[in-house]
Order: sequence, then structure tokens, then C-alpha cells
Amino acid sequence: MSQNVYDLDLEDPMSEVEESSTKVHYVCQTYIAKTTARGQQGNLQIDKQLQYSTPHEAQERAEREFRAGNCVGADAYEVMEDSASGEVGVPTFIVRLGSVPEQD
Repeated sequence: MSQNVYDLDLEDPMSEVEESSTKVHYVCQTYIAKTTARGQQGNLQIDKQLQYSTPHEAQERAEREFRAGNCVGADAYEVMEDSASGEVGVPTFIVRLGSVPEQD
């Protein structure tokens, strides 16, 4: 339950506003295709994983990498991390380009 300044009991010295322990990460992730022994395209493999300050920066990088042909696919996404526990949430995709793994 979140509190705002109007909900605080200023008379109670034990009242505190908890700081958010959630951090948002914006990521550009590119994929390459592993080739099989017969030279056929095989499974996708993560190539680069780059972190940015804004969703726009992550999206621009994914688009640039894909257009340049540096990868077979690219994702830009955001994930929330609980700083206290280290748990990372499910990614929210900003853009998915080319061959990318299916979402579970």
C-alpha cells in the first residue's frame, strides 16, 4: 500500500515513507543464428545485451543493429528489478525485429 504526504501521521515518530526498491532496466538484445553441422540455420543465440537509460535509446539501438545486418533479430525491452531481493520481472517488449525467440 503506498502512502502520500497527506496520509502520513506526522505526530508518530515511527512513521516513515519507504523508498521504492524497484529499478527499471532498458535493454537492447541481439540474436545470431547458430549454424548446424550441415550449414543450416539452427537455434537462436544471444549475441549482444546492452543496457540504456531510456526506452527510446534501447529501441534505436535494436533498430540500428537489425538494419545494419549485424544480427538476425533484435529486441528492445524493459524489465523491473526488485533491488532488495534481486528478482527480475517479466520483460515488456518495446520492439521485436526479425528472428527472435517466441514469448513463453
